[in-house]
Amino acid sequence: MSTTAVTNTSPLIAFSAIQRLDLLQNVFTRLLVPESVRAELFPTGSVWTQAQAAQEALTRGAWMEVIKVPQPSASVVLAHRLGAGETEAIAVALLRRLPLVIDDLEARAAARALGL
Repeated sequence: MSTTAVTNTSPLIAFSAIQRLDLLQNVFTRLLVPESVRAELFPTGSVWTQAQAAQEALTRGAWMEVIKVPQPSASVVLAHRLGAGETEAIAVALLRRLPLVIDDLEARAAARALGL
């Protein structure tokens, strides 16, 4: 079964830090990464060793794909005062009716309030 999901930054970092991105890949054959999440994974001027496996997987592009998020779509979630990555991930999940991989408590509450 082919399953696509949308992710925020924190789950990618967490699984990357313990070298277990394969657990996500075993569940989701395709993982959509909003542009703001990609930007958080590749901060300018710094090396983020905990995110190295996620950075490499995203660069290879085999099962993770960076996607552009239409701004009006993301603004639907802005009332919840979330970060850019969380906002875009929730917006994409809403637009495409996809599962969402997100760990932040406030972001999960916002996602639930929006029907995810």
